[in-house]
Amino acid sequence: MLFNCQRGHMLLLPVSLMAVLFLLGGSYLHLSFNTKESTLLQGERIQAYYVAEAGVEMALARLAADSNWSVWAPEFAGPVEFAGGQIREVNVNKTATGPNWVTVQITSVGVYKKARKTLIVTARITRPSGDEEGKIAIVSWREKYGPF
Repeated sequence: MLFNCQRGHMLLLPVSLMAVLFLLGGSYLHLSFNTKESTLLQGERIQAYYVAEAGVEMALARLAADSNWSVWAPEFAGPVEFAGGQIREVNVNKTATGPNWVTVQITSVGVYKKARKTLIVTARITRPSGDEEGKIAIVSWREKYGPF
């Protein structure tokens, strides 16, 4: 009887150590997987930001050449494929007008895989005169944060 009791205690230690090692290993795998997923999503968010930024830059280039947004706005009516993502929408609203300048607010939405970013940019555009091209001055550039 004493022999069986001692043998049971001797098996308890290795089994307990194995259980602890399996728990630690499982926790490490879970942590590694979550870190990988988080890193991939962060990369997608950065790419979505760049896609939205491209929409702003396209609108600014068009506005510098011709401040009449309504003429070429239909180009941005539907999604525009860009760098593996989509520029979902680009909206331009005039906020102020002067004799040779206009201030606009541009909203651009970029989507890349699961990520979505919205940029809101206010710019003052000096209209072209004579040989000179229009000039752009960025007043504000911000990201609109929404639910993730």
